[in-house]
Amino acid sequence: MTPSEVQHSLRMEQRIVWLHAVDELPWYVRQSFTPDTGDHPVPGVRHTDSVRLVGYSVVENSVVGAPRTHRRVFWLKQGDPYERGAPDEAVDPSTVRPGTLGHRPEDVRRAPDSHQEAPAT
Repeated sequence: MTPSEVQHSLRMEQRIVWLHAVDELPWYVRQSFTPDTGDHPVPGVRHTDSVRLVGYSVVENSVVGAPRTHRRVFWLKQGDPYERGAPDEAVDPSTVRPGTLGHRPEDVRRAPDSHQEAPAT
């Protein structure tokens, strides 16, 4: 998606639907965009043995002639969350709001910088 398509899709968001309470989710969820086909309330990511859908955005109907709208889906992959680090598409679910991208998780579980020494105790 181009940056303008992302911005258009974010402007079309009306609300975020969480399928689980946000405070019960791990410290990150995966965020991705999927075309809004209008024929299914939750298009794109489907529950499988390795993927669990945890939320999605609800978008306005597209205006004729407007760019194609994509909706965000929030999901977890088998093995999430990592002990250290996070995948590129990870966002802190507590920062997700309609119309704005979620923030990257700032968590103490991130892998330490291998060039830094541990602080003296």
